[in-house]
Amino acid sequence: MKSEKSSDHAARRMTFCGYKKRNLLKPMMVVAPSGLIIAAEGLYYTDFGNNDSKILQDILHKSNSLMNLLIPGDATLVDRQFQGAKAYVEGKGLKFFMPSILDKKQKQFTTEQANASRKVTVLRYIVELANGRIKNKYRFFDDVIRSPYLPMLNKMFLFGCALLNKYSNVNIKDDDFHEKVAEIIEQRMDKPNLLKQKVEQLKWDTRQVIWEPANEDCALGFPALTLEDLKEITLGVYQTKMGNNYNEEHISPDNSYVFCTHKEEPGIIKVQMRSRYSSRTRRVLWIEYSEYVNGSAAVKEWYCKCPIGARTVGVCSHIAAVRV
Repeated sequence: MKSEKSSDHAARRMTFCGYKKRNLLKPMMVVAPSGLIIAAEGLYYTDFGNNDSKILQDILHKSNSLMNLLIPGDATLVDRQFQGAKAYVEGKGLKFFMPSILDKKQKQFTTEQANASRKVTVLRYIVELANGRIKNKYRFFDDVIRSPYLPMLNKMFLFGCALLNKYSNVNIKDDDFHEKVAEIIEQRMDKPNLLKQKVEQLKWDTRQVIWEPANEDCALGFPALTLEDLKEITLGVYQTKMGNNYNEEHISPDNSYVFCTHKEEPGIIKVQMRSRYSSRTRRVLWIEYSEYVNGSAAVKEWYCKCPIGARTVGVCSHIAAVRV
């Protein structure tokens, strides 16, 4: 949430964001597994005393706090910015789950770390939906907000969340797809990345190869996947959307793909593509599949050298971009 500069004391306490060229305020929402917003806190100044960890501790510390709704053993799923609140949350008798963080010298998560992170982000997607919903429904919160609104901004945000709960279809019901995702996660949580092991044993990650631009010939035998197949492989829609972004960036004016491929052996393809964030960074990945067989079951193994690419629970966006 953004605010213009103001001469009053409140605005002076806010941190000025040099990148966005404006002062920032931060509302906080607590979202139930159903998608309902069960608490809306803030607004918090984005100064040195209000990082996400301290804000969460403040929310749980208040006399009329969220703790009145929680019982020991309840699970909290948070983003990486909340890592400093782990001891405090667990001290309240709550379980604390957060995506993994790379060590300083670590370039890629282990398969175990990546799988544990994906299990958290699959569930936290409900929070991202709630954040996007209030901005999409009430565009006022997605634009620069003038300083005269500051005194009433907290109540406006509370009313907005309450109206979403009352009148919007926010309930995320259990359905067959969610049950399938849960089964896949349980089946693959402890599964090692066999393709990663093969790549390292055969030194496919260091060997020089002859790259060829992606075309119809290299797609021969590769599984044709429907949108439902992709959702089953990626465990949702986020990686599929990111994969579409990669594809859009790698299509040349004559509608041919400009990322490169190499066939390591029958049923295993190696792909190189440019990173979306740096033109000098190349992402390299491998996919093992059953030739001339379609559907999600035909995609057997995958491995990407990006930070999260070793996981077996779901795939990264680079792998999601490679499909026919």
